[in-house]
Amino acid sequence: MPRVSKKSKPKEIPKLSEKKAEKKTSIIVDAEPKYYFLVIDGSELKNMMELTDALQRMSDDVFYHHVGNGFNHFADWIRDIFGEKEVADNIRDSHNKMEMQVVLLRYFLKKLI
Repeated sequence: MPRVSKKSKPKEIPKLSEKKAEKKTSIIVDAEPKYYFLVIDGSELKNMMELTDALQRMSDDVFYHHVGNGFNHFADWIRDIFGEKEVADNIRDSHNKMEMQVVLLRYFLKKLI
């Protein structure tokens, strides 16, 4: 009599949408509350995505309070709290809000791909 092997249950493959959701949640990391970025206008930023969004509506006065000749509070926060030295260096080289947003969005895009 021939041996009959039991077929193992086929391995479940996660749906593409599930994979994207996993990646999406893993690229947006919140700082601990004591390390939130306190913006001079009174708002708080928990993560780099919130910074990206905040730059869109941030006034120039607020932006240049945190970014100027020889200092960039946003770059310091990204380096010190999230450990993203390369992003921080690129942020430091940005001269305005739009350039900074482009750096951050490129970072998120690389994480998704």
